[in-house]
Amino acid sequence: LAFLDADDEFDPDMLQKLVDAIDGTGADCAACGHVRVYPDGRREEAPFPMTPGLHGPEEVMSGVVLPLLGDRLREGAFEGFVWRFLFRREAAICNKLSFSGAYLEDELFILEYFSHPAALAVVPECLYLYRQNPESVTRRYLPGFTDTFFRSLEKKAELVSRFSLPVDGLWRQNACWAGMLIAVANVFAPGNSAGFGGKAAQLRELAGLPDFADAIRSYVPEGMGRNKRVVAALFSRKMYRLLALLYTIKNRNRG
Repeated sequence: LAFLDADDEFDPDMLQKLVDAIDGTGADCAACGHVRVYPDGRREEAPFPMTPGLHGPEEVMSGVVLPLLGDRLREGAFEGFVWRFLFRREAAICNKLSFSGAYLEDELFILEYFSHPAALAVVPECLYLYRQNPESVTRRYLPGFTDTFFRSLEKKAELVSRFSLPVDGLWRQNACWAGMLIAVANVFAPGNSAGFGGKAAQLRELAGLPDFADAIRSYVPEGMGRNKRVVAALFSRKMYRLLALLYTIKNRNRG
């Protein structure tokens, strides 16, 4: 099973190299790096964040599953892109895995696939062409983002419980902080018709959501880049109008 987003491309040799990696090692899955392709033609390689070669179930647990659960804030956090993998179809069928929706479902599919013991073969090449489209769905305002996020969070919690995954005790708060930062950026994404005051009010509503409020009270986010640190500091201090002003200036300069 391979997945391809509508904007993107496989390198002509990608699928053959991943099939060869599975056949040559007996792995349950193969993975590669990707190339970010920008509108101006610039290309940036992003190797898969595990060393090339065969990785057993314990390495996959520490290198894929746990980072997707409780390591969502630091710079360079593991990205849950389902299209970097080639999965054995029979494993997905045997374990009754499903894939639905267009946002945050990548991570859930990867998490459940590798929560079952699985070996992963990593190839050294960057073979997936990931086009950076400023008009893509992930860059537009998503009115139901928080509902989607919390559904994903509960599914992750169910996987943690079902497979007794060895997560850090504060994995949920870490995930919520990551979700909050995306939710804040979403308020200021193109397509949100609310005015300045309305957007500040939306930030206040986000901070009052129970899981987000708990994360603000009980977890200090670490490892983030400068911009995210500024957003987190203002948001946790309830400085919503100042945060709205900064985003307004940022988006105006970008425009």
